[in-house]
Amino acid sequence: MVLDLFFVVMSSDFLRFFTENRDIDGWQDTAFSWVIEAVLISVVGAGIMLTLKWLRKRTAGVISEKAWSRNATIVFILIGLAPVLLLALVFYYASRDFETVVGVSGLAKGVVFAWFLYAMLMLAGHLGAWRRDIF
Repeated sequence: MVLDLFFVVMSSDFLRFFTENRDIDGWQDTAFSWVIEAVLISVVGAGIMLTLKWLRKRTAGVISEKAWSRNATIVFILIGLAPVLLLALVFYYASRDFETVVGVSGLAKGVVFAWFLYAMLMLAGHLGAWRRDIF
């Protein structure tokens, strides 16, 4: 299963989606790095936000603070989109290759991809004991 996902990511059509300039030799490596960084940013962002929620619930003194409404949970998830965007911008501008190969449209596509993965990970994180907070 993991190998199948790896081969899908490595396919040229998928990587081509995230790039503007494919005239440069080795553009696949840069596009693959951009996709991997988007995945890592999503995982780290979701991990941090889930940890923050766990800490807030754990340190709550009153039972009413431990029970989150659906709206509060959705707002908390949406707040987590900002750090994902900021991390993506930092990684994008840290490498000249990303600016050259990925381009601005690839940056936007990578951010949306990272947001999607982040949202899916946050929803998956709420499938356990916190399922009543969102579902």
